[in-house]
This record gives sequence, structure tokens and C-alpha cells, in this order.
Amino acid sequence: MLLLVPAPRALDLAFPFAVVEGKAYSTGKQIFEAENQAAVSMACALNLLHCLDRMANQGTITDTQLRVLFAITTQGPIHELWAYWTVVKGGVRVFESKLWDSWNVLVLERAEDFIVKLNSVCLWGTGPFLKTVVEPLGKVARKAREATA
Repeated sequence: MLLLVPAPRALDLAFPFAVVEGKAYSTGKQIFEAENQAAVSMACALNLLHCLDRMANQGTITDTQLRVLFAITTQGPIHELWAYWTVVKGGVRVFESKLWDSWNVLVLERAEDFIVKLNSVCLWGTGPFLKTVVEPLGKVARKAREATA
């Protein structure tokens, strides 16, 4: 999770680019419960990012920038990587998701592939994603300063 402070008096704002949801196989919980919880978390995160974009662009809805977020869901040795985004269909924002891949991490080759993809997501989140959050935060902070000046 990234913590950014756009103004000296502002509270820390969290802009998650990934979430991890897991269920314990031994408790009888199923992976679909983790998938559902991750979907709700990512819908909230995408809403937060779209609100930030609207604030930065003076209330206009812009759909030129695709926002993609990720979730890792797990149950026992099974790990899944999901991608979440929104599209506008008929003037309505629709949330979509896709299972990127699923791994049984007890199989060494699959575990290695999972770690490589997870590393790619983390590098993206602390690099390109961070830049797409900092720019609109800067715009909002400048507008707030101008409004109080």
C-alpha cells in the first residue's frame, strides 16, 4: 500500500494497488470467499482512484486513463492473481475482473512463476502506478492552495 501526503495538514491517504485475501483450508473456508472480498476491496479502491481523477480534472469524468489494480487470493497452496478495472458502457461505469493466473505453489516451477509475476505487480505499483497517483494529487493540492489563497 502506498501512503501519500498531498498537503501538510492532510491525513495519510492510502492508494492500494494490490490486496491479498486468503482463506484457511483447514477451517472449511473456500477460495471464492477470498475472491469476493478482494473484488469488493478493489471496487472501493477503483472508486477512490476515479474520484481522485474527477477532483483533479474539475469534476469532469475522464476515461482516457485505464486504472488497473490487482489482488492475490489464496487457499492453502493455491494462489491466484486477479486484475480489476472499470469500463464505461452506455454512460455507466462497470467493474470488470479477470483471473490472470492460478498456481499450486507446491509445484516448484509454478511457485517460481508466481513469485516472478508478484514481483512484477509490486514493481509496477511502486513505479508507474505511483506516478499516476502523484500527478492528480498534485493538481488537487494546487487547487486547494489556490482556493484558500
